[in-house]
Amino acid sequence: MKTELVTLKLAHLAALGETDGTRNVIRLSGPAFCVLAEDQPVAAGGIARLAAHRGVAWVLLTDRAHSSALLLRRIHRYVKTQFPLIRTACGIYEIDAEADENNPQACAWLEYFGFKRKPLAIYSWSE
Repeated sequence: MKTELVTLKLAHLAALGETDGTRNVIRLSGPAFCVLAEDQPVAAGGIARLAAHRGVAWVLLTDRAHSSALLLRRIHRYVKTQFPLIRTACGIYEIDAEADENNPQACAWLEYFGFKRKPLAIYSWSE
């Protein structure tokens, strides 16, 4: 299966079913990427900038991505290589993220990348 990491565009968010204009502007306020599988968006993510050195990490996964171990591995690899590069290039030293407390895989994934759990399933990463 051919996958590709591309710069996120508003059209990708629309194809992923994301129609909240305000939320999408925030998502596009910082570095953001889309994973294409066979030229179709299956995942998107990035770091929305909140302040000079602060941001919020976010990820969207389609049902197709959730149900494919191969896609999940490739998405994980993209995040693993891009996350440190983005943090460094953009000078972002504090990053928050949210995860559903009822989704232990999402919580474990954030912890894998060095996020620390705070109350209300908010995770925080800082240098």
